[in-house]
Amino acid sequence: MGLSIQVGGFEDPEMFVQISEALEEAGLAPHREPPSDGDEPAFSCDMWGYSGIHYVRRLAAYIGQGLPVPDLAGGDPAEDPVLEKYYDLMAPGFEHLVLHSDAEGFYVPQDFASVVFPREAIGLPGGMLGSSSRLLAECLRLAAWLELPPGLDPESEDVWDAAEARQQPGPKWMQHGIESFTCLRLMAAAEASVATGSAIVFC
Repeated sequence: MGLSIQVGGFEDPEMFVQISEALEEAGLAPHREPPSDGDEPAFSCDMWGYSGIHYVRRLAAYIGQGLPVPDLAGGDPAEDPVLEKYYDLMAPGFEHLVLHSDAEGFYVPQDFASVVFPREAIGLPGGMLGSSSRLLAECLRLAAWLELPPGLDPESEDVWDAAEARQQPGPKWMQHGIESFTCLRLMAAAEASVATGSAIVFC
């Protein structure tokens, strides 16, 4: 099992009630999930297990703190001291990417600066609520650093090969294969969310 993300295609409106409650308590508009067009999501994909998120967050931690990005091929990214410090700093510049569960939760297509931390009593899965548009902007910043080619298909053989190799000679995005794999998928989900008005769901 691993992390999957989906945008649209959900038939149960009850799953979004907690989102609206969290948003309204933060002084934001409630989320209105558009009606599902059959059972087909606007976007869905499997991620690089649960660890892929940590790889891309580790990269964001170095960039966000203005530090040179070292060789990131080894080690557990979740235990990187630069990333751990970045959590303590509340991840300036990459808040919506970093301050979110790696296993469950939501992003909604509203533009708000700060991640929403609802009361525990609301029971929001993941405990944090992000903005799809801010996630997209943050991923585009990473994509620029990675020098991802415009229009690169997240499902292309080159992207899979780069992730499986973890690090290989060539363009910068190939040298950081898991980060590129994860960034491309998050960008695609955020673009679908903004375009359709549907939430991104981590599941």
